[in-house]
Amino acid sequence: MKVSRVDLYNLALGNIKIGRKVGSLDDETAREFMLPQNYDGALATLMSMYDWSFATVSTTLARVADAPVVKTATAAWNYGWAYPSDCVRILEVGTVTGHSGDGNAWQFEYTEEWPWTVENRLSSRILRTAHGNACARYLSDAVPPTDWPPAFVLAFTWILAANITRAVNADDRDADYRMKQAEYYIQQAKIADAEEIGRAAPRPGGWLEARNG
Repeated sequence: MKVSRVDLYNLALGNIKIGRKVGSLDDETAREFMLPQNYDGALATLMSMYDWSFATVSTTLARVADAPVVKTATAAWNYGWAYPSDCVRILEVGTVTGHSGDGNAWQFEYTEEWPWTVENRLSSRILRTAHGNACARYLSDAVPPTDWPPAFVLAFTWILAANITRAVNADDRDADYRMKQAEYYIQQAKIADAEEIGRAAPRPGGWLEARNG
């Protein structure tokens, strides 16, 4: 299912039974139904619900030169690293253990022995470690919609539909109904993602778990 952001807008409108179509990212219909304003929030909500394999990235981290050593009762944070701008959530922090011939990192090691923490500054975040050559595995919100799995697309458009229902009509009852629809597709997306990488299927949550007892 190759979709664009405009396609996602139109799917969300279809979920609230609006017959009009969006023709561009910022046309009159998109603005009227507050689609641009609610897009990022809907994506953040869905991304935060699971460790989506299609959105998982491993990369080296950029050293922050002016980050001083910070010592606490339990650790000495000797290194500071730039927090990835597209990061939704850090999954693991490790170390680079090998390089390819051109110098690009290609082998990462993640173990519980690599402690880390996040420091919040006024205008940025820093990832702190006690070791050098740090790398991170994290969820990225920079994956384009064209690369989203079909079930993730459906879950997202129902969340977006719920958000615009609440924003435009201030109708909590209809918004809650659409979130229940979203939860069904969220569970399907989790199962499909787990099967893709051979992970155990997640248990249903929310209204599905309550319904099934």
